[in-house]
Amino acid sequence: MALISVVSHCKETAAHLETVLRSRGHEVISVSDSELTAVQEQRSGRETGLSPELFIVDIDCDPHAAAGRVRNLTEDPSTALTPVLVAPSPESQRQVALACAYGATGLLRKPFSTLETVPDTERALAAANPAA
Repeated sequence: MALISVVSHCKETAAHLETVLRSRGHEVISVSDSELTAVQEQRSGRETGLSPELFIVDIDCDPHAAAGRVRNLTEDPSTALTPVLVAPSPESQRQVALACAYGATGLLRKPFSTLETVPDTERALAAANPAA
């Protein structure tokens, strides 16, 4: 299965996504913003290490900071081809618009539902890797 990186400062969100996605056989790592930067540096330097096939970015914080995370991922040559799903809170339409403007691939709506999270995640992975 896939290696998925969850970018979230909320431990509950990260833990939920880890549990749901691991139950489907995916390897899941949770990273903070600074750890995300390290992942990108590893990939751009072509070092071995983390090479996620999908990023899930929790955007329940400041909309500009969240959109900046998405923009960093979609504009960095080392991660530009990796799909990015965003997980907005229900009241964050502005955050969703900004994240989509910066290249987010799709959404995982909160509150999370396993019936939606798993298919949405697997669709994003399949679209990014149609030969698999």
